[in-house]
Amino acid sequence: MDKKNTIENSMMEGLLAIDDQQTIIAKNMAADQLLPGIGNIGDHLPVEIFQTFFVVPEKNSDTHPNRVLFKTRAYLYSVAQLASPAVGSLLLFRDITDFKEIVAELDGTKQYAQVLRAQTHEFMNKLQAITGLIELKKYDEVNKLIPQLTSDYQQNIGYIMARVKMPVIAGFLIGKVNYAHEHEIILNIGESSCLPKLDIFRREVTNIIKILGNIIDNAVDALSDSDIVQKKIDLLLRYDDEGETLVITIEDNGAGIASDQFSNILTIGFSTKGHGRGFGLTTVNAIITDHQGVFDIQSTLNIGTKVYIEYPLRSRRSM
Repeated sequence: MDKKNTIENSMMEGLLAIDDQQTIIAKNMAADQLLPGIGNIGDHLPVEIFQTFFVVPEKNSDTHPNRVLFKTRAYLYSVAQLASPAVGSLLLFRDITDFKEIVAELDGTKQYAQVLRAQTHEFMNKLQAITGLIELKKYDEVNKLIPQLTSDYQQNIGYIMARVKMPVIAGFLIGKVNYAHEHEIILNIGESSCLPKLDIFRREVTNIIKILGNIIDNAVDALSDSDIVQKKIDLLLRYDDEGETLVITIEDNGAGIASDQFSNILTIGFSTKGHGRGFGLTTVNAIITDHQGVFDIQSTLNIGTKVYIEYPLRSRRSM
């Protein structure tokens, strides 16, 4: 028995076994660490934990891990029956929240680095063009080219950088503008947008990237299948300094969401795009709910969808 406990407690994954009365009959140390509030051996498993992890959709077999959000944390898990006929169930799970946050942050940093590399390359090309014109003594052409180059910069990178003072988020948005452009969609950052450089925790930056990324990607998906000639997404960012709250409004002119589907859009795994999708809005909702924020979605069929978010930030100065 000691060897069995040693093996179980050396696992990184949480292990939890219950009988057919939902009573805990076995667990390891990782289970308590990864999912606080489970209870002790002999206790009845809390209903919310049972319904979240053990009530597995019929389409998912024991051999295919499931993903779920529980109290703002993301888990990968698998459930197996202990015997046939069933006398209980075994749950094996792992918290993947930190992995997802690292990926999201790296994605934002990567976008910013790509923008800087592209900007440097473009600058060198333009500098060489100006140098060539000067050597050819084409001064009139130089005078025409410089204002054009300045205008191009202001319309693209400079426009966003002037309004979003946090480099990683600015770079992420520039990447999303390019991503939307590849899908023949205009992603417009509103002129009144303003996000100052904030002294916030790294996880908050990651959460902002998650929120913006999921909502923008949903809008791009909706517009990609649309027959609208001019596809556009309007994004407005505003920071309320008094309430330390980031206010986000994203509106698209896509097909909208049918009324019979609207009530399910925040359900885990629900998606009109097929199996394996439907986690984006659920993730956003979990983040905002954890911060006691506001998440409102309005959609009209054949007109478009509007998302309004108030996300209270946990700044260092308020700690």
